[in-house]
Amino acid sequence: MRGIRFILILIVGLVAGAGAAIVAIHAQMSSMADTFRNGQWQYFPSMDLEVNPVLRAAIARSALFAVRESEVLYFLLDKDDQGLALSSHAVYELKGRKLQSRYWSICLYGEDHFLVDNSEDRYSYNQENIQYTKEDSSAFLIRISARPQAGNWLPSGEEETFSLILRLYHPDPSVYQNIATTSLPTLKKVSP
Repeated sequence: MRGIRFILILIVGLVAGAGAAIVAIHAQMSSMADTFRNGQWQYFPSMDLEVNPVLRAAIARSALFAVRESEVLYFLLDKDDQGLALSSHAVYELKGRKLQSRYWSICLYGEDHFLVDNSEDRYSYNQENIQYTKEDSSAFLIRISARPQAGNWLPSGEEETFSLILRLYHPDPSVYQNIATTSLPTLKKVSP
């Protein structure tokens, strides 16, 4: 009888502990939605995963290989210029200029927070593979669409919704001092 009671208490304890962990992770993910803004982009104010195990668990659940903000700044864009969720049913243009960091990249992620499979095997643009405009060697234009586009084309697959992550690796100190106003690319929906 004692053995059965012990097993029942153990099971209840494990279920309660797992439930509490899930609630804490969901709460952390909800608070991550309360982010800082720079134009259309959201910025996560703190990615200090070393001192916040719940944040570390939330990031592990929805993202891969997050690095602390002293090395990388992450910006998220998941809505267009009209405030609507990004979708493969539309065509977008992302316009920007060379970014003030040692290295930068813009990646497209699907609803599952993973790269979107596509026939081009193209998942991102960065300072090494982007084609700058002929008129201005520091400006770029990326077209985002399910259908092939001329120039810098980032395939969005057949995702109902997707997001873009801009990573600035070792940004210039001025970026840290002016996160809210530093110049970031802008996105515009060009066709439904």
